[in-house]
Amino acid sequence: MPRMTLANVAWATQGRILRGDPDLELAGISTDTRSLGPGELFIALKGDTHDAHTYLESAAATAAAAIIHDESASIRAPQLPIVLAADTTRAYGDLAGWYRTQCPTTLIAITGSNGKTTTKDMLFHVLKGVVCSTRSLSNFNNLIGVPLTLFQMQPENIYAVIEMGTNTPGEIERLCEIADPDIGLITNIGESHLEGLGDVAGVAEEKAALLRYTARRTAAFYNADDYWSRRIAKGQRGTVDSFGIANRADVRAFNVRTDRSGVSFRVKGGPRIAVPVPGAHNASNALAAVAVARKLGIDWDTIAERLASFRLPPMRMETRSVAGVTLINDAYNANPVSLEAAARTLSRMECAGRKILVVGDMLELGAKSEELHHDLGKTIAGFRFDYLLGRGEHAGTLLDAAVTGGMDKGDVRLAGTNEELAATVLGVVSPGDTVLIKGSRGMQLEQVAELLATRLGPATEKPEQAPDRRPERPRAKEDERAAAAPEPAPAALPSEHHLVG
Repeated sequence: MPRMTLANVAWATQGRILRGDPDLELAGISTDTRSLGPGELFIALKGDTHDAHTYLESAAATAAAAIIHDESASIRAPQLPIVLAADTTRAYGDLAGWYRTQCPTTLIAITGSNGKTTTKDMLFHVLKGVVCSTRSLSNFNNLIGVPLTLFQMQPENIYAVIEMGTNTPGEIERLCEIADPDIGLITNIGESHLEGLGDVAGVAEEKAALLRYTARRTAAFYNADDYWSRRIAKGQRGTVDSFGIANRADVRAFNVRTDRSGVSFRVKGGPRIAVPVPGAHNASNALAAVAVARKLGIDWDTIAERLASFRLPPMRMETRSVAGVTLINDAYNANPVSLEAAARTLSRMECAGRKILVVGDMLELGAKSEELHHDLGKTIAGFRFDYLLGRGEHAGTLLDAAVTGGMDKGDVRLAGTNEELAATVLGVVSPGDTVLIKGSRGMQLEQVAELLATRLGPATEKPEQAPDRRPERPRAKEDERAAAAPEPAPAALPSEHHLVG
């Protein structure tokens, strides 16, 4: 890592050295005594349920120094070099921002209500095949996770792809202040994190901060098929590019094909891009990655070759076959847009037997939670699944609405626990059936997937991987006609809900 001293820490955080040599060199950063390494700086964060100042004595056994904001806590480690800051969480971000300036890395930030983690991983997969690159660890995308990712960067990293999330007004702006992204991308804007952001207009205004910041630096990208993304892109100053499938866009996919093994599409001037990830919505995620990769000068053949070998991380349409049953674990998270997309994907899949959708509550939807679950239940009823099973108070609303929407009451069942939900699935599933599991992270529906895998067949059976979908050029004349066809005008933008942006 770049050289960092106690003096650098004090300067970056606007703190004061209580004790210690200003020239003391630090080997790294940690906020957790369990992973704290020798010579590292310990940052005593205070959260809603814990205060790391209480661990200062144990940290002193390993750490080279610490940042605190409670001066009285320094007596717990009388020999440990200490920097006193006004607030350790803000100091953590400020120090990460300073560290970012020590790495001449081009940083791409991705946000959105859905697809940001998948898009991030797709883009990183392309870039790492060309030059030394890094990315956000897991979905570390908040005021703690983004700094942690920045501290993993090394000066030799040419590119870094990070994820930015938000559930509070001003969070994206603060993350931009910390990470100083060169390029920003918004996958889409929908009804997520409404508890903190109020409504979808509030979500859009919050996401707009990334466009404002990066459009004036190198480039900002938005989804031309998404109403609110188009809305906030209007009037932005700087370089603002679009990607899309249904509407006119700077980078537009056409002749999109989907099947059980993945998605593929053409982009004007390039080969057919094939990605072994099921779900039509993943065509948009892949197209977003393509748009940024082309902006960075990556050639078409490399993009196609890399995306053909892409694999989703766990709990994102993770598919396995056990005892003749296809289990799809998409339990990583859920909101109305992503749950509808998953349900639509299942409805379009070829299946020898029956299709069973298993759902959990969609959390953090605030006052609109009941309405959104009810509306989605009516939509899902139209997909004509054989069984709709669920767990959770709000999932109950969704299931009731599905019955009102036309599903047979005997095919809709609500469970009280994940154990009971798994047992309910086992009571109806047969070889040849396909089961898709989707819910918010707090519902932990991956437990249902594991219970089913264990009870249906050997627990050691590995998740199924779709085969590589190598670039191909079938139906060339069809692709050429599609490329030459007139582009429809995008949907009109209504004048209500004025947004700053």
